[in-house]
Amino acid sequence: MQLQLSLASRPKSRWCEYLTRFALGGVVTIFTGIIDSVWGASVGGLFLALPAIFCASATLIERHKIRRKTPA
Repeated sequence: MQLQLSLASRPKSRWCEYLTRFALGGVVTIFTGIIDSVWGASVGGLFLALPAIFCASATLIERHKIRRKTPA
C-alpha cells in the first residue's frame, strides 16, 4: 500500500484566516496562563485544550456560515 499526499483536497483558506486563528490562540493561551497563576495548575489545566480546539473551530464555523448565506 502506497501513501499519497493530495493538496487538491485542501480547503481554500486565506492568509488572514490563519492569522486570526493564530492570534486568537495566543490570546487564549495568555488567558489560560493567568488562570493558572491565580487559581493553580489543577484549574488552569482544564483550559489547556481551549486554544487548540475553540479558536480554530470558531473561525471555521464562522466561515461556513458566511458561505451558506452567499448565493451559489
